[in-house]
Amino acid sequence: INERSMAGYRDTEIAMGCYQPQYTKEHNNGRLPNGNVAAFRKSLWQEHLGELGAVHDEPHTLECVRSVRSIAEANESLYLQEKPVEMKGHLIPYPYTIDKRGRTEPKFKYFPDTEAKIKGRDVTFIPNTLTT
Repeated sequence: INERSMAGYRDTEIAMGCYQPQYTKEHNNGRLPNGNVAAFRKSLWQEHLGELGAVHDEPHTLECVRSVRSIAEANESLYLQEKPVEMKGHLIPYPYTIDKRGRTEPKFKYFPDTEAKIKGRDVTFIPNTLTT
């Protein structure tokens, strides 16, 4: 969290890692742990996805990844409709396509409902005003 997000006119993403030593596969007979960290993840996913199924109990699986992507894409379709609709979740994919070589291209010129460009220009450095 930085000054930009605390100023009230920008959004901030937070990445964090959590670990509970007593909740590991080794301490859980080879099963995935189900402690407070897992409960916290499930709570966040429920809020953002708008649903939570048994597939989400195993976040490391391709089936779970595909489910999250599918839900996010469905949310995006609802969000992009001409008229507003009730949505049960609010996670949508970042509006980029990625080709087999890893190159990215924006799906749209601007973020929906804004005039903010999705793809900026290349720079050789990031100014302090963007990072502090």
